[in-house]
Amino acid sequence: MPVTAETSSSVPADVTAEETNAADFDSATEKIIFINALSGISSPDKATRIDAVKVMAGIRHEISTRAIIGQMAKEPVAQIQAECIKALAEVNMKEGLPAIENALSEQDVSVRLAAVRSLYRLGGAESAPQLLRMLCDENEDVRRRTVSCIGWLDKKELAVELVPLLDDSSVLVRLAAVEAMGNLRSRKV
Repeated sequence: MPVTAETSSSVPADVTAEETNAADFDSATEKIIFINALSGISSPDKATRIDAVKVMAGIRHEISTRAIIGQMAKEPVAQIQAECIKALAEVNMKEGLPAIENALSEQDVSVRLAAVRSLYRLGGAESAPQLLRMLCDENEDVRRRTVSCIGWLDKKELAVELVPLLDDSSVLVRLAAVEAMGNLRSRKV
């Protein structure tokens, strides 16, 4: 028996009820859970929206990625934007990379922190150019997380880019730079 979603104005424009009904989920239960999460993502309640984003990430379906990207684009609450970014990395679909890269320029620090980590997780070594530009971020936590992620990329040539951070104003950033350089094992540094 096919599961149908009610057509509702609460469904994000990026994912329609018709698309949800036509999507091939692993099970009818998964489709019902997704439909409930799709409804919850439009709730005025922050906790409900956060839970909905987390549920969608757990479903790991192409339509989840689209719904999360759509929510992230219109979400006014930084905490939920950060959860959307984490969810995109959890869904593990490269279609989420552009949205995560855009979040690197967000004003809120928690959003940029989530974007750096998620970009590393989803983009891997391909994320190096975007991560390198975050080494100049005004926030020391963002610089520290970026340095750590670069150290995990296993690209020796990036160690040279971390040398200027040995003079960073933050002790934690300097320590992260030393650790990352050690992980990268570059003879140049």
